[in-house]
Order: sequence, then C-alpha cells, then structure tokens
Amino acid sequence: MPREICQLRSEPEKGRAFLRVNHDTLDMGEQQEFRAGCRRLLDTGQEHVYVDLRALRSLLSIYLDIVLEANNEAKAAGRKFTVLVGEKLGDLFRTVMGPELLELAFTDPE
Repeated sequence: MPREICQLRSEPEKGRAFLRVNHDTLDMGEQQEFRAGCRRLLDTGQEHVYVDLRALRSLLSIYLDIVLEANNEAKAAGRKFTVLVGEKLGDLFRTVMGPELLELAFTDPE
C-alpha cells in the first residue's frame, strides 16, 4: 500500500490552508502525488496557502519546481503563498531561488 505523503488542512475561518508533508523524504515516484496535493491546496480558494516541508531532511530538485509552480499560480491569483521549512531546507531555498521568489517561514502562523 502506498504511503500518504501529504495532508491537507483548511481553516476557512482564518482564510488559510496548509499542505503538510508527512515524511522526512520524498522519492521521485511521489512527485505526482505531491503535485496533486499542491493542486488541492490551491483549489481550497483560501487567501493564504502554506506548504509545510518542515518534516523533510532533503528535497529533490523536481519538488523545488513543483513548489515554485504552485507559488507562481497563487501569486498570479492575488493570494499569499508561504513555504514552512526547517533551517536546512530554508538555506537550500534561499540559495537556489533567492528570497525574492518565495516567502519562507520557520514556525506556524498565529
């Protein structure tokens, strides 16, 4: 049985939704499921959407692309997109993409 790699949580009363990765790695074969999770996140219609990658130890480059695509789509629709990361992945995102492309956070929003 395939593992469930991510979980969606919507908080309409706060105008936000979260897609949380449940594991410390994502394999190449899981990219379609992750992409579908990002699609479900955007489809919530919430004003602020979050992709929570804090459980991950590392990230393959294809997943950086998927996150960036979701970010661009959210911003094109006038919505806010934040990636929740641990310190190591935060360094990776800042190095590869630069701080102007993605909003990063290390803790849950209030």
